[in-house]
Amino acid sequence: MASNDPGKSLPVNRPVTDDRDSAGTAGDADEHPVDTRPADEHTAEPGSRRALREAEERWQRLYDNVPAGLFELDARGHITRMNPAVRAMLGDADPAALQRRLAAGRVFRHRHQLLAWLRALTRGETVHGMELALTHVDGGTVHVMAACAPVRNGRGMLRGYEGMFTDITETKALQQQFVLAQKMEAVGQLTGGIAHDFNNLLSIINGNLYLAEQELGSEHPLGELLAATRKAARQGADLTRSLLAFARRETPEPERIDLDERIGALRPLLERALESGIELRIRPAGRPAPAWLDAAGFESALLNLAINARDAMPDGGVFSLSVEAAGSETGDGSGGDAPGWLVTAADTGAGMSEAVRSRALEPFFSTKPEGSGLGLAMVQRFTVAAGGRLTLDSRPGEGTTFRLWLPAAD
Repeated sequence: MASNDPGKSLPVNRPVTDDRDSAGTAGDADEHPVDTRPADEHTAEPGSRRALREAEERWQRLYDNVPAGLFELDARGHITRMNPAVRAMLGDADPAALQRRLAAGRVFRHRHQLLAWLRALTRGETVHGMELALTHVDGGTVHVMAACAPVRNGRGMLRGYEGMFTDITETKALQQQFVLAQKMEAVGQLTGGIAHDFNNLLSIINGNLYLAEQELGSEHPLGELLAATRKAARQGADLTRSLLAFARRETPEPERIDLDERIGALRPLLERALESGIELRIRPAGRPAPAWLDAAGFESALLNLAINARDAMPDGGVFSLSVEAAGSETGDGSGGDAPGWLVTAADTGAGMSEAVRSRALEPFFSTKPEGSGLGLAMVQRFTVAAGGRLTLDSRPGEGTTFRLWLPAAD
């Protein structure tokens, strides 16, 4: 019978020649040895064996180089073999290392996905297009599309499984960015409508305050209160303009401002935003610090940074603002006119983990239950629109530092 084992040569049946003379006597064994080997060992087998070896090598190259992750499981669902693509996806050195992580429950991100996977294996079902969130050995998340099919012997008994992982992490990221863009568009439309209506209300308030000032005169006891109220209303109108710009309904109009002067004028608002338990320290450039940017956007950015610092210091602390000439993003000052300015906002709060820090500037990302996730995104948007750059440095227990690199005015 022909062998079913591809690793063995296939025997060829042929009659064996018995070398006897005409008298029926056996011939000389030394002179005429009887060749009892199957014919394929000295005729067909060298070519067949070479073809088999070449086929095995081709399949091994394919198995090793295919970008999809291929793996094999035994009948108990334990991983017994995997190709380099699986190692690259998950970081495990060999099947045993991956199996140890699986047994410890450190591979599947979501319990419901793990249960669905185990249910399919237990029932011997074929899996098609099951999306799984897996954990890399370094802690990162890897999104895969999984397929797995049972392997049975000739009697229908389950021998194990063969499966494939397709890495869809980048595709998931693109999908999330698309969803985020849709949310941004919706929020932009909503923000624009609310800001426009609120701006109309502020115009009425400002007009009536002006009429009241004219009627009462500057010497009236309420004159100082009216002036402060008008100033707050003007700042509210400026913030509304920032919201309209964020909603892309109004283009910010940059103007030449002095950073030191603008921060000094904003100090009362910053102190109220920080509350009493937090000390505000301002270190100005000590010389004219001209910049060409959206003044309302700059004030809104500083207020958002102050509020972020306040939330990070519930038990009090220090929030500091500084302005210095910066010749480059190294923070080194220059002796003459600087090509840019570095505005640094730092707090002594709880700091951020790497996972939070990496997403802190994303719109709608917030660690606060009541947070909108737009504050730092607006700071980032303002900085980029001004032709600058925003950097963030933070570690747990070491506070947070934001650096706004802004171009100097000509």
